[in-house]
Amino acid sequence: MSKQLTFGFYEQNKYNPVDLAYIAGLVDGEGHIGLTMNNSKARSGSTWTPRLQVGMCEKDGIVFMRNVLGGKLRTYKQKSQEHIVYRLEYSNRNNMMKVLRLLIPYLKVKKGQAELVLAFLEIREKKIMLSRNSRYAYYGHEEIDIYNQLKGLNSRKYENS
Repeated sequence: MSKQLTFGFYEQNKYNPVDLAYIAGLVDGEGHIGLTMNNSKARSGSTWTPRLQVGMCEKDGIVFMRNVLGGKLRTYKQKSQEHIVYRLEYSNRNNMMKVLRLLIPYLKVKKGQAELVLAFLEIREKKIMLSRNSRYAYYGHEEIDIYNQLKGLNSRKYENS
């Protein structure tokens, strides 16, 4: 059963720091934190959806993470291989903000991405509160800069050693 995430000093302390550190290790090693661009013909322009995903062939780590922080668990089979991949996803704005705030102190590799996505979500939250068409408030320079920074951090550049 997944826990309802509420964020505050008392609520944050109900999570075991060892569990959060383990989950941060899963995210650092097997996860992706970024923004997905969604194009829509119904609206003018695109929207960006924040995503945190962790995918693994071993079910136990993913189930543990879901039991602690909630999330949407999906399974799929890769075409080129015979094993099942378990993927835990977060894309809901409020849950993403809470999960990122819990994990950022423990992240090492993906801390920059997490901080950028959290900043993006905080900017969007302010704009949504001020906008009449809350879901589709315009994207400003700050969000575009964050998107471009995330693209740079998430690009796969391999260096020869």
